Amino acid sequence: MDLIAFNKIDPKQLPSLPIEWSKAFPECSAVYFVLSQHSEVLYIGSSINLSQRWLQHHKQQELEKLKNLRLAWIEINDEILLRKAETRLIEYFKNQKAHQIRAIFRRSSDLSLCR
Repeated sequence: MDLIAFNKIDPKQLPSLPIEWSKAFPECSAVYFVLSQHSEVLYIGSSINLSQRWLQHHKQQELEKLKNLRLAWIEINDEILLRKAETRLIEYFKNQKAHQIRAIFRRSSDLSLCR
C-alpha cells in the first residue's frame, strides 16, 4: 500500500475526459475523480471497470447537467489496492482545504467525496 504516495497524486495531471464523453472512458480498473471546471475534486470513487461503472453511476445524470466537469483516473489493477487507494484518497482530499466542495454542489443531498 505504501507504493502509492497519495500526497503526490494531482488529479488534474492524470488522464481525463469530459464527463459527456462517458462512452470513451476506458474499461480499466481505476480510482476516479470528478473534477470541476477549476480542477476541484468533487467526488472520488473506484471501479474494476471505469467505463461500465460511470454508465451505471447513481450521480451520472446529476453531474452531467453541470458544465465543464472532467473525469480523471489513476489505473490500479490490484483489487485490494484499488479499494485501499480509494479510501486513502478520499481521506486525503477531505483534509485538503484547497479541495473543498464548492457551495453550489453542497445543495445536492449526497454529492460529496464519500459514497
